[in-house]
Amino acid sequence: MNVQQVVSSPLSVSDKIRRLNEAGIERAEIARLLGKRYQHVRNVLEADRLKRPSRKETAPSEARPLPGGAFRLEVGPRGDLLVPAALLDGLGLSPGEAVIVQTGGEQLTLMSGAASLRRARALIRSIVPDGVSLSDSLIEDRRRETEIDGNG
Repeated sequence: MNVQQVVSSPLSVSDKIRRLNEAGIERAEIARLLGKRYQHVRNVLEADRLKRPSRKETAPSEARPLPGGAFRLEVGPRGDLLVPAALLDGLGLSPGEAVIVQTGGEQLTLMSGAASLRRARALIRSIVPDGVSLSDSLIEDRRRETEIDGNG
């Protein structure tokens, strides 16, 4: 690249700074060549650097399948995970539906709302004895509370 061509070109000062920087010319030399203050050159180049997305600011990459039906997901800059559509379809999920995430130690388990409901019902069945109606028990409890509050 011809430095004098860039300096005398009709490009904006900022574009000249960028071109000279890309050519490997030091900031102080760019300032001298263009008759600008060093701070001006620095501001242009630093603003450009800040505008470029860093690796941490880019969207998470596509999930990669691993052996055993596992997938490698990458956490995005805002903590988001890009879950492949095939996995969501396998859970019977559509856009806008809730996904239940259960944590256990260093693991996350994703469940559809239906799977979570089945799990909750099974938990309740394991706690409540056969033949006991929770709704009848609740109504009876409320009646007793009303009697106590009414007579007390």
